[in-house]
Amino acid sequence: MEQVFFNANLADLEEAQHNDNSTYSSINDRVWHALTPGWIALNSDGVVSTSSSLGSAGGVLIDSLGSWLGGFWKPLGYVTIIQAVLWGLYDGLKLAWSQGFEKVQCQIDNVEVYNMVSSSSSRSSPLPLVREIVSLHDRAWLVDYKLVHCEANSAAYALAKLSLDQVDARSILGPPPDFLQNSLLCDNNRSPRCRTKKKDHMKALLRNDNADECFNGPCICMVP
Repeated sequence: MEQVFFNANLADLEEAQHNDNSTYSSINDRVWHALTPGWIALNSDGVVSTSSSLGSAGGVLIDSLGSWLGGFWKPLGYVTIIQAVLWGLYDGLKLAWSQGFEKVQCQIDNVEVYNMVSSSSSRSSPLPLVREIVSLHDRAWLVDYKLVHCEANSAAYALAKLSLDQVDARSILGPPPDFLQNSLLCDNNRSPRCRTKKKDHMKALLRNDNADECFNGPCICMVP
């Protein structure tokens, strides 16, 4: 049976690209960009399998120039896609805090989650996980949020999808795992990267094939 993994709400993403609201301007940008020195990026993501309804989350910490600092994955059981993406953000912030980082830009490719955590009403959200994220945000550090296109979030997606097959959550603070090298290389080289329907694309990602196999097609945030 075909498996399809959903993530960002692409209908919202594509619609937002036509809006004048500057809140969404960053989603037109399909590549990862260097940050102001002293800042790190937390790229996080979540997926849910339509065949099993199981979800998972993952993410990476990247320094201001795009170099790997650490990562994580977490199988979640039965969750919605919004819950999966929120768990990725929450666990990523906990990891960043535990490592002593003081300035963190959270890069998110899900419009609904971005709105939930960046809204002025987030502290009174009906979702406990959103309130937990706000509580982390309010600690003695600087945290901001950026809405990005999924093509600029490929490494986080790879870890989130991988964790569907894992039993335990894991943080990775040493060198990045071999299977993630292509995603990190594509991001570092400012090469557009996207989840597509092409099965060979995901196979190449997990086989660690040549990074030149990155596809430049339209992002639809699902794979068979």
